[in-house]
Amino acid sequence: MAVAPAAGGGCEGRGTAMVSPDSGSTPDASPDAAAAIPGGGTSGGPITGKIEISVLEDGTATPIADAFVQVGETVIAGQSGLTDARGFISIAASGINGPQTVTAGKLGYRTACIADLDATHVTLVLRPLRSSRRDTATMRGTVDFTGLPPLPSPTQVRAAAVLYQLSEALRDPRSDIPQPSTGGIPDYTYIPGPPANKNEWVLTTPTGTVHLFALVFDVETNGSFSAVDWSYKLTDIGLLDGLTIARGEDKGGIVIPLSGRLDQALSVMLPPPPAGMSVVEGFAVINRGPGKLIPVLLPGIDHRSGIPGPKLEGAFAGASLWAVASSSNGDALTGLGITRATVSVVRGLTGYQDPVVIPPFMPLPENPLWIADGVSYAPIAEASFHEILVKIGNGDEVWNVTVLDRARTNVRIPDLPSGASLETIPAGALSLAVSAAVIPGFDPRMARFKDLANVVSKLATNEVAAPR
Repeated sequence: MAVAPAAGGGCEGRGTAMVSPDSGSTPDASPDAAAAIPGGGTSGGPITGKIEISVLEDGTATPIADAFVQVGETVIAGQSGLTDARGFISIAASGINGPQTVTAGKLGYRTACIADLDATHVTLVLRPLRSSRRDTATMRGTVDFTGLPPLPSPTQVRAAAVLYQLSEALRDPRSDIPQPSTGGIPDYTYIPGPPANKNEWVLTTPTGTVHLFALVFDVETNGSFSAVDWSYKLTDIGLLDGLTIARGEDKGGIVIPLSGRLDQALSVMLPPPPAGMSVVEGFAVINRGPGKLIPVLLPGIDHRSGIPGPKLEGAFAGASLWAVASSSNGDALTGLGITRATVSVVRGLTGYQDPVVIPPFMPLPENPLWIADGVSYAPIAEASFHEILVKIGNGDEVWNVTVLDRARTNVRIPDLPSGASLETIPAGALSLAVSAAVIPGFDPRMARFKDLANVVSKLATNEVAAPR
């Protein structure tokens, strides 16, 4: 089923949905975009004849003009239109009452949809497709290993992984920039001297203000050229905050100083994996504040005996720790592009003294599949809401549906007017991912989606190949 053609116009108005007098609806002559919520969210409610919608770009909060917006699962005159220059539209009609489905989209952006919405204002964020993203830049440089003790064995190699600190927003596009590799080694690694002689790290970054970190680790090669024979130990961490960079800029000569030893160990009790899952790992996230989340994690390092971290002093004074347990089927780690994973988190830790018991994993939403007019799945009872993502072959997520009724077992993909200009769900090779999230105290009428990464306690994703 093709959701809608991706060309032309055919909308009812811009900024305010204008309708005919006999439809029982009235236009709103003075829309107010002041209620836009950066990062997306809801406020007010219940819906009684009118809903205000703001549409922003994910990651930048820039208003998106001329985005197509529709209220309802079917095409009804007067219940769709285009956003104005402020990314705003107000839609009023006698039939708009109680829980509604709201859809917003524009070509070049992932289409966003919220089902079971009963709030009078909603801000939807549209994520640029990977193939459309241009707001990236390049940084390159070295890590200052001065002062580190010499390696005790000629079979050992010292290296660093250089990355940028992450946003607290769930699925922030700034946190999902693909990184190139050369000869199987990620370009963001720094391995000076033989045998690798990789004397510069290279990192693709977002634009604007960027905070970097470096995880230093020693590699025991055991005299083998095969990585399967190697073992790793995290030793140090470096920080460099407040770099600025413009779109397309290539900034070199950056030196990251070391800021602390990873000589602390967070004692954790990891939950057993759910049925059908095989990989379990634990790691820490250092929370230094907004836009400064640091996952202390490298593939191939076993943290089950203790999660390494720095003393919370100096550059880390005032920071807190998250203890994270993750279980997967391994596909996400092997680059196959299909993810079956579940995560459980304990936040707000301020020290390493007491053992941390991480709560049991949430099971995956099973059996996601296409049905005649939408998607069905097995919901998770403890979830606050569910989310559906549709990916095409190049990895672009073209549709996102947030389902607020946590007991739903299926959701309809809305019918849209012919000519609506937004990304559609094509036929062919697709993947379908259904996620369940637990947010303590979640209120669907007062949600702030940007902040959810700071409060989500459990997240489970089941992605399947689902051609149409």
